[in-house]
Amino acid sequence: MVLKTSYFNKININFLYISGFSLFILFIPVSVSLRQLGILMLFFAVLIDYFQFKTNTRNKEPFIQIDKTILFFLFSFIFIMLINILFISYYPSRSFEVFFRILWKAFPLFFIAVRFIQRETDNVHYLSIIYVASMTIQGIDAMYQLKTGVSFISGDPGSWAGRLTGTMGDPRVTVYIAIGLFAYFVLFDIFKEKFDYFISSIITFCLFVPAVLFLILSETRSAWFGALAFIIFIIIFKRKLILPFVFTIIIIAGIFIKTIIARLNVETIASDYRWDYWTIGLKLLREKPFLGHGLGIYRQAFTKYGWIPPSPYENIGHPHNIYIQLLVNVGFIGTAIFLLFVSLIFYFGIKRYLISKDYYIILTLGACLAYLVSAFSNASFYLPWWLGVAMMMFGVSAGLSRNT
Repeated sequence: MVLKTSYFNKININFLYISGFSLFILFIPVSVSLRQLGILMLFFAVLIDYFQFKTNTRNKEPFIQIDKTILFFLFSFIFIMLINILFISYYPSRSFEVFFRILWKAFPLFFIAVRFIQRETDNVHYLSIIYVASMTIQGIDAMYQLKTGVSFISGDPGSWAGRLTGTMGDPRVTVYIAIGLFAYFVLFDIFKEKFDYFISSIITFCLFVPAVLFLILSETRSAWFGALAFIIFIIIFKRKLILPFVFTIIIIAGIFIKTIIARLNVETIASDYRWDYWTIGLKLLREKPFLGHGLGIYRQAFTKYGWIPPSPYENIGHPHNIYIQLLVNVGFIGTAIFLLFVSLIFYFGIKRYLISKDYYIILTLGACLAYLVSAFSNASFYLPWWLGVAMMMFGVSAGLSRNT
């Protein structure tokens, strides 16, 4: 036992965490296999970390420090999903498949992120550097796609009516840029420790611009509104911090104002297919308001009732709104539990910020808000990388709230 303890104590746990997060974040838009390998590496890191923690008799605190009410609602939500599979779902096999996928690819990232941040508060720097690297690379690749018509990394031609898609082949990938805007502010803070304000601004600006251009030229409204929510949230708490970045975004957005106006045109929005999905979702909610129709069940439910969306969307698997999706799947009860979990992240985060004035808390809460706003009209709640990023940011916020 002494030999084993000595061996594990020689392992650089932080390096394992950083390597795992690097694979997960850097390869979100590039490779499913590599980002899943990152999650497995994070599992390994947290197990070794736990072993070291338990063999150190000086540790009197819990391994992961999270407010019990947050844990209660998170585990209650997971429990509700499990009950839903066993007793509610029309198609238990489909529901179990969805549940199992997010159970290991998304939810663990909440606890891992909390532990990573609580090991060393400065670990938020590493996460931010990794996130900026991923967004900047994607932004540069999107500019290459704009120039040549294909992604340099994936060779994707960007066939979404001229919208940039980057490596993933889907313009909606830019929601992860909206969530990741916080990282540029953290990076700017890191640069200020090494350089003066002007040099720090120039370096951050050069890294910032490709991602923002991709964000705008993807023409993804949900990502735009998520980014806007982040900006407004930060302005409320740290106005001086964000103004230079706001001016940068305004200038860049002004260059592409015609593109933005076209996507925000009332007629364009009014004719969006999502309205049909949402209407059907709300009709399904009225049929089973409290417990829902089953985890991951949407197409199967509207087919059962004969409420088929217009062609060519009759086989759509989700309503492009996670709140309506959750209401259809787990009813008011499950949705309320999830929203209470999220609300407590914000409650304890803002409460801690008002005491500590640690603006990293506000930055990461802003990232969480970007996810919640973009989720009104984007992908499925059960998309592993998207929910995984959200759970990671919820965990970072919760970790900072207990650390400071």
